[in-house]
Amino acid sequence: MLSLDSELRDSASKGFSLLELMIAMTIMLIMLAVLASVLAGVNYQFRTQRPRLESVNNAQTAVDTIIRLIRMAGNRPINCLSTFQVPGPAASENLGNQYFGKLRLRADWNPADCSLNGVEEDVTFSVKSGAFYIDENQEIAFVDKISAVRFKFFDKNNTVIPNPQIQSSDIAHIQVEVDTLAVDGAFTTVSSAASIRK
Repeated sequence: MLSLDSELRDSASKGFSLLELMIAMTIMLIMLAVLASVLAGVNYQFRTQRPRLESVNNAQTAVDTIIRLIRMAGNRPINCLSTFQVPGPAASENLGNQYFGKLRLRADWNPADCSLNGVEEDVTFSVKSGAFYIDENQEIAFVDKISAVRFKFFDKNNTVIPNPQIQSSDIAHIQVEVDTLAVDGAFTTVSSAASIRK
């Protein structure tokens, strides 16, 4: 009888008491609450930063496209007739401070067939109603969340060309700036520069 009684006491002391289980559950609930609050903060930051990141990515895409096409501007295959000429860059929409809001570039490269009818061979960069366009008639938006695009023109000595509309043959380098749409009152400017192919 004594051995059975001592066995019951030993088996009862091997488990957790109700008080120990309550303390463990309370600690676990506190840890879960802290984790839930951290996850809620991360989710809020992601939701608030997402529009800004999208607009910066769109601005970078616009700048990369402009720079790539500036580098191709003026391209003319050597097997074309001498009567086939590719016009130089054409700036329009003077914004002041030697910046312009539109730029038309032409190049024969896609395909190189002595015409300017290929894809991205005759493009005009502009912004309207928060969208960036590369077609002259602004029919199909290339990317959105863009508030402005600016171009500044330089000659081969890196001197600013005040009137690139008249001095288009002097253009050697073009500086590009693209502004994102403002998110929470702030906007980002993505900029770059490239040289014209001569």
